[in-house]
Amino acid sequence: MHKRLRTKAFKRCLRQGVSKVSLVKNRCINIQKNEDGLAAIEFAILAPLLVAMYLGLAEVATAVSTDRSVSHATNVIGDLASQTSNVNKADLEDVLSATLRIMDIREASKVTIQLDSWSRDSGGKNKLVGSAVMNSGSAALPSFDPATIDNSLLNENAGILVARVAYNYSPLKLLYMKRDITLSDTFVLKPRRSNVITFGSTDGKKYTCTGTGHTISCS
Repeated sequence: MHKRLRTKAFKRCLRQGVSKVSLVKNRCINIQKNEDGLAAIEFAILAPLLVAMYLGLAEVATAVSTDRSVSHATNVIGDLASQTSNVNKADLEDVLSATLRIMDIREASKVTIQLDSWSRDSGGKNKLVGSAVMNSGSAALPSFDPATIDNSLLNENAGILVARVAYNYSPLKLLYMKRDITLSDTFVLKPRRSNVITFGSTDGKKYTCTGTGHTISCS
């Protein structure tokens, strides 16, 4: 009698154990198949990468746009100055002011602009006919050596005008670009109305200008 009761109790415990194992197994299967919150998990994994890419794209796009503005301004100031045979004080101030407006930069004190007119004699010696510089030393201008210009462009019968612009650009500094960078460009143009462009007089005057906002003053 007691042996039969113990057997029944054992079988009942065995069935309960099997039932619990099946329950745990079913729950594991349900958890494995459950897709609730899957999108939230994926977003949590990808969100930092997407934000980093967005911030990087914003920084690069803004820097590239500003760099193009600097290049365009360099081309414009050289083009305007090359359309006259002599650049006087009033012309120079107008050209520089127009250049800053094209760049659309509020802090003109961070911009350095330089115009140089070069000639070359029959002996191959280069001569600076005239020049003008705005905010000298505010930004590092790209170097230029007239000796690198071929005789077909610079000779005793034809001079050149060199326009250089440099801007101390302050990026958005969101994630990657943490420091200011210098954006610059150089354009070499031929005079359109004369063999050589003079500044103020034929003596090779050198103008010194300062720019604040869109106001330019040269002397």
